[in-house]
Amino acid sequence: MDKKKNYTRIIDRYLDSDLNGLELQTLEKELDSSPELRKELQLQREINAALAEKEVLDLRVQLKVIHRSLEPVQERNMASKLVHGKLVRIAAASVVLLITIAVLTGNFTGNRISYDRIFDKYYETYKPLNVRSGSGEIDKMYRNALTAYQNEDYEKALVLFEEVLDLDQSRMEANLMTGVSNMELKEYEEAGASFRKIINHNDNLFIEHAEWYIGFCYIKTDNTDKAIEQFAKIASGNSLNKDKAKKILKKIK
Repeated sequence: MDKKKNYTRIIDRYLDSDLNGLELQTLEKELDSSPELRKELQLQREINAALAEKEVLDLRVQLKVIHRSLEPVQERNMASKLVHGKLVRIAAASVVLLITIAVLTGNFTGNRISYDRIFDKYYETYKPLNVRSGSGEIDKMYRNALTAYQNEDYEKALVLFEEVLDLDQSRMEANLMTGVSNMELKEYEEAGASFRKIINHNDNLFIEHAEWYIGFCYIKTDNTDKAIEQFAKIASGNSLNKDKAKKILKKIK
């Protein structure tokens, strides 16, 4: 499973022309010798093409809705060529306007796809630090939450981490784990709220992680300006994610 996940990330980078040097040579050698890897590459290409086609189909559906909404008006005014001509012009203008808006907002051929691919390529589930060995009730609750998290039972983990925070909101690691659990459940607004608590606290070991993850929350909630601002901040600092942030900025600016 881990090997396949690694293949997927490498193939994504290959399709993005983001491999070079030894990495590129190694992948091309493996492609020559591995039918499984070639199938994985072809599948990823087909998925990307299908996603792009879906964007176009969604646009066509929107255009049909506009056209059909105008049809009753056209039928009621068939007697007047002037009015009919005006409606045709309105319909045409609506189509042009919709396409223009789609292009400007990135929904025409794939900014949404691009952002999702950025997320899939760079987002990794947080691997927690060693658990403190305290014997208190709250430490036991935290260990139970962590066990659920490591078993990928994120709903259970989320409930347990929140119980820990109900007893002690100062535990920033529990805030981080709550945020990442919400990300795994695709609850990005809630995840962002947890990461902001860590950042605003401003005196803990988890700020760098929170700043990194909240950037992905902005991507997933279509808050592109905030995402750019967040990754620019990381890219200009001394974070371990500095180089990755620079690459992300090139793709979303």
